[in-house]
Amino acid sequence: MSLTNTTRASKQPATMITSSLSSLSGKRKYLDEHEVAERLGLSVQFVRKQRYERRPPHYCKFGNRVRYPIAEVERYEAAALQVDEAPVSRLPAAGGAR
Repeated sequence: MSLTNTTRASKQPATMITSSLSSLSGKRKYLDEHEVAERLGLSVQFVRKQRYERRPPHYCKFGNRVRYPIAEVERYEAAALQVDEAPVSRLPAAGGAR
C-alpha cells in the first residue's frame, strides 16, 4: 500500500486539512483570550486581569489552555449593555415649565 492512498490525518495534504478546519470554524464553542479581547474591544491584559480576579467573562481550562465559551462571552456582552431610557416622569414638560 502506498502512502498516497492512506486516509490517516497525518498523511492528508495540507489543503484537505485546512479546508476541514475552516468548515469547523462555524461550529466553534470557545474563544481564546486574544479572540475575546478583540471581540470586546479590550486589551488582552484586561481580559487576563478579569480572569485573575475571577470576574466575568468566565472561562474553562483544558490542560494549560484557557478558553472562553462563546455563550459566556455573549452573556457578558448582554450584561454590559447600557440602555439609556429616562423614566417618563423625569422628562421635562413641553414648553420648559417645571
